[in-house]
Amino acid sequence: MFSLIVLFTFLAIVASSVILAANNGFEHRVERLRQTIFDAGGDTRHTMRRVIMVLLNMQTLLSPYNSQADQMLNVTTHRLRRGSIMIQQFVDKTRHTSNEAIRTLYVANIVVVTVNLVLLVSALVLLVWHWPLGFIIIIFCFWILTTLTLQKDTCSALENFQQNPQKNSLQIILPCAKSGTSDKILVQIGSTVHNFITQLNSKLREVEGLGSNDIRENSSGTRGVCDPFSGAPNDTFTPDLCPKDTIPIVELKYVLSRVTCYAEIPQAIASGEGRFIPQASSVILFAYTQSIQDLIEIFPDLLSLTQCSKVKQAFATILQYQCRPFRRTARILWSSMLSLSIIMVVFGIIFKIKKEQNEVQEQIQEPNHFTQKDAHHGGAHLRINQHPHFRELEEVEEENIQLPPPRKRSPRAVKRKPKVPTTLIEEFLDESSQLRHVFFPGQRTAIDPRKSFEKNDTYYYYPGRMWLDTEGNPIQAHGGGILYDQRTKMYYWYGEYKDGPTYHAHKKGAARVDVIGVGCYSSKDLWTWKNEGIVLAADENNETHDLYKLNVLERPKVIYNEKTGKYVMWMHIDDTNYTKASAGVAISDFPTGPFDYLYSKRPHGYESRDMTLFKDEDGIAYLVYSSEDNSELHIGPLNEDYVDVTQTMRRVLVGQHREAPALFKHEGSYYMITSGCTGWAPNEALAHAAESIMGPWETIENPCIGGNKVFRETTFFAQSTFVLPLPELHGSFIFMADRWNPADLRDSRYVWLPLRVAGPVDQPLEYNFGFPLWSRVSVYWHKRWRLPYRWQEIK
Repeated sequence: MFSLIVLFTFLAIVASSVILAANNGFEHRVERLRQTIFDAGGDTRHTMRRVIMVLLNMQTLLSPYNSQADQMLNVTTHRLRRGSIMIQQFVDKTRHTSNEAIRTLYVANIVVVTVNLVLLVSALVLLVWHWPLGFIIIIFCFWILTTLTLQKDTCSALENFQQNPQKNSLQIILPCAKSGTSDKILVQIGSTVHNFITQLNSKLREVEGLGSNDIRENSSGTRGVCDPFSGAPNDTFTPDLCPKDTIPIVELKYVLSRVTCYAEIPQAIASGEGRFIPQASSVILFAYTQSIQDLIEIFPDLLSLTQCSKVKQAFATILQYQCRPFRRTARILWSSMLSLSIIMVVFGIIFKIKKEQNEVQEQIQEPNHFTQKDAHHGGAHLRINQHPHFRELEEVEEENIQLPPPRKRSPRAVKRKPKVPTTLIEEFLDESSQLRHVFFPGQRTAIDPRKSFEKNDTYYYYPGRMWLDTEGNPIQAHGGGILYDQRTKMYYWYGEYKDGPTYHAHKKGAARVDVIGVGCYSSKDLWTWKNEGIVLAADENNETHDLYKLNVLERPKVIYNEKTGKYVMWMHIDDTNYTKASAGVAISDFPTGPFDYLYSKRPHGYESRDMTLFKDEDGIAYLVYSSEDNSELHIGPLNEDYVDVTQTMRRVLVGQHREAPALFKHEGSYYMITSGCTGWAPNEALAHAAESIMGPWETIENPCIGGNKVFRETTFFAQSTFVLPLPELHGSFIFMADRWNPADLRDSRYVWLPLRVAGPVDQPLEYNFGFPLWSRVSVYWHKRWRLPYRWQEIK
C-alpha cells in the first residue's frame, strides 16, 4: 500500500509539471487569438471612420440643395458614429474582461497545482499522525478537483459560423450575418448611382458642341461617363471594367468648367466659346457629381462593413493558422488537468483504504448542503441599492434663510417712496446686505488643503466657500473647465485669472477686471490644487492685440489632440463693449503651458460669446457657443487639428436665450446644462438632451434639487461652467458653477455639486422616430459633501 502511495505521488508531481508547462503555452495561444479578433474590430472601426468623413463631406456639399438628403446623411453619420463608439466600447470592455479571464485561468491552474501538492504533503503528514478527520477533508478536496475538466471549444464555434452564419451563436455579436437587409441596401445604392449616371449620359448625348477632347465617343458612337455598376437586376460593382472611351465621373467637372458661363465672362464671349450652362446649375451639378464620386469611392468600404469582411477574414486566419496549435495546447492542458484529477481521486481512494486499515471508526458524513454566496447576484444587488456614499450624495439638504428686518426710514422717505419688499436675490446682489456672509463666507471658513484636517473632514467640498491652493492663495480659475490628461494622470483646471480690482468701464457698463490671463491648477484628487501659474498671459501694451488688458477673455476650455500632440485652448474674446464677439485659439505642447495665441474669429461667420468645448469618444471635438445676441446656441465640429471649425454648423435652442453651456455624455445620449441671460444676477438652469450632439435638442427641466425654491430657481446662486465626468462612478459627474461677486469679481466663489444621471424625467419626452426616453439629470445641493472614499479605484 505504501508503494502505491509513492507511485501516485510521483504521478501527481509529473502531471503538475506538465500542467505548468502547458499553462504557459495555452496563455500565449489565447492571447494571440484574442489579439487577432481585437485587430479586426480596430480595422472595422477605422473603415467606419473613413465612411463617416466621406458622408460628412457629402452632407456639406448637398445641404444647400437637398434638405432631405442632408437629414438622411446626418442620421446615417450619427448611427455610424454610435456604431463606431459601440465597437470601441465593446473592444475596451472585452479586452479588460478577457484579460482578467485569461489571467484568472492562468492563476487558477497554478493554484490548482499548488493546492494539489499541498494536499499531497498534508495527506502524507496526516497518514503519519493518524488523524482521521484530516483524511475526510483531504478526500473531499480530491473530489472537488475533478470538476476542473470542462472546456469550451472556441474554434468549433468559428467553424460552424463559416459553414452556416445564419444559425450560429456568433450571430448575436455580428448583425451583418443577416445579409438580406444589407444586400438590399447595397443594391439600392448601386441602382441609384447607375440611374444617375445613365440619366447624366442621356443628357450629355443631347448636348451638342462639347469638344471631342472633352468626352470621347464610346464604341456605340455615343459619349459617356464611366458607370461602375452593371445595372439591374444585380447592380454588380465593377469599377475596373469601364470602357476606355468613357471618362470617370470625377473628371466631369473639368469638362463642365469649359462650357460653364461664369458671371465674370461677358455674354458675347461666353456664347462664342460655347459656354451655355449657367454657373448656378454648374455648381449644383458639381455637388451631385462629387457626391456620387464619393459614394463610389466608399462603396468597397460599405461592402466590407455589411459583409463583415474584416471579422470574417480574422476568423479565417484563426481557423487556418491558430486553431490547430490552440486546440493542441488546450488538449494538453486539460488532459493534464484530467489526469491530475483522476490521480488525485485514486489517491483519495488509497487514503480511504489506508484509513480503514488503520481502523479509523469515525463515520464520514457528507454535509447536507453547502451555502455559497453568488458573487454575480451580490454585484447586482449592490448596484440596485447603490453604495452608501451614493445614497449620501442624493440625500439633499434644505436651506432656511430668513430675510433681515427692513432698515428704518424716515416718515418723509416712506411717504415719498414706499418700501418695496426685498427679495433674496436682491440681498445676494447687495454688497452691504446683512446676509453677505451666507453667500460669501470669510476666509476663516476657507477650504485650505494645508490645514491638518480630522480624518472624517478631509476632501469635503463646501460650495460657496473660499477655496485655497497649496500655497494658501484663493484659486483663480473662474468660468473654466477641467482636463484630465492621460499622459500625466493629472487633472488640470483652467479658468479666468481675476486677481485684480473690479471696476466699470463706463457708467452703465458691467463690472469687469482687466485681463490678466488664463490660470492653471493641477491636482490628482480634485481637491488639492497646485497653482501652475498663468499659462496664457495678457498683453499689457499692444492695444490692437486680442489679449490687451482692457479687452475681455472669458470661458477658457482646453482639450488634447492625440494626433498632433497639442493642447488646444478656445476662449471667448471680446472688446470692452462686447461687440467683437469672437472665439480665440491658443496651443501648447504641455498642459501647463505656455500657450501660444494664434488668432480670433467669428466661427461660421456668427457672433460667439459664452462657449465651451466637447470632445467625443471618437476623437471629434465640437465648439458650442451662444450667438445672435445670445438668442440661440450654435454647435459645430472642429477640424482634425482642433484649431478651426469646419463648415458644418447647427442652430439649437433657437429663441430660448441661453448661455454658459456645459456638455456631457451618458450611455450614448448627450446632455447639456445652460443658464439664462441675466448678467451677473443668478437665474434658473435648464437641462437639455439629444440623441445626436448636432441635435435636435430637447429642453428637459431644471436639474437643481434641494436648498429651497429660490436656491433651485437661481442654480444655487451660481452659473454653470463645466460638467466633469467621473468614469469610475457610473452615472456620476461633478457640476461646476461660478457664484459671481459683481462687487469684487476676484472674490467670486466656486459651487461644485454632485450630478447624477438616473431615472426618468418628470415630464418624459420622446421623439417620433423611436429614440428612447431621456434620463433625469439631477444636481443635488449640499452644504458639505465629498466623493466616495478611494473613488478613483472603483470600477
